[in-house]
Formats: sequence, C-alpha cells, structure tokens
Amino acid sequence: QKPDRLYLSFPLKDVREPEVELEERRLYFKGISQGHQYEVDLKLLRGINVSTSKYDMGEKAVSFDLPKLANEPCWKRLTRSKKMQAFIKKDSQRLYPEECHRQMLQWREAYFYRKLHPEEDGSSEESSKVSRDEEKKNFEEQLMELRKKAIPRKSRKKKSKSGLNEL
Repeated sequence: QKPDRLYLSFPLKDVREPEVELEERRLYFKGISQGHQYEVDLKLLRGINVSTSKYDMGEKAVSFDLPKLANEPCWKRLTRSKKMQAFIKKDSQRLYPEECHRQMLQWREAYFYRKLHPEEDGSSEESSKVSRDEEKKNFEEQLMELRKKAIPRKSRKKKSKSGLNEL
C-alpha cells in the first residue's frame, strides 16, 4: 500500500465468470479458476474511492488498484476485523515503507499542531477574534441572567480572633 492507495491481488489463473462489487468500505469478489469457485468479502478498515478504483483480470492474477478516500498514514491492517486471516498476505514487491513513514510523520505533526493550537483551525485571525468577542459577550450575558435569578445572601457577622463580633 501507499499513503494514498491500496493494491490487492488474488493469484488466480484464468478467472471465468468474475463478479466484483466495490463499496466505500467493502470489496466483494467471486470467480471460477481452474474448476474451483473462489469468493471473498472484505470489510475494509477505512473508506476507498469507488469511482476511481480499478481492477484488472490478468492471466495469472486479479489485481485491484484502490485509491483511499483520505491521504493518511498506511493502515496497520486491511480489514475492520483484528483477527488475522490466513489468506491475506503482504506483497513484498509492493511495499513502500519510506512513503508510509513520511506520511505518518506529516499526519502526526498536523494532528498535534491542531491539538495544541485549536484557534488556528484554518480561519483568519479576524474571524477568530470576532468569535472570541462574541463568546465573551454571550458568557457575560449568561452570567448576568444567573445573577438576577440568584437569591441574595443575608450578611453574617464575622468573628474575630478575640471572639468579638465585627460588622
């Protein structure tokens, strides 16, 4: 996989009667190869772009090129299920560890920057200043309303250290 796409292949020779269904978080494949029927239904970990996804029925394999919906770090696993599936293996010829690592660092930096600086969420300084002023005004209005509803306290006499009451 790459940060922006997934590559899948099913090593099946001369597939007949292929049936492929692609959904945002699901890939379904069914076909007959060398007299045996094969069927797989994968519930993907995250979404893929169905409209730009492609597949190719080659002589030796069925290959899928699935663009991800979000440009994000490489997925730790392919499916939603955390259970290991024996028929899913990584293709060592299609590993891109440098790209995945670079994207993970960029994503992590952006994530923590947004956490540390929530006021800089892409809006301009003027709009954030206006929103802060509005928030302050709303807070003060709510505070005044609550103070109007509050029951006034009766004043108590304070005791001094000597035990005499002071006013």
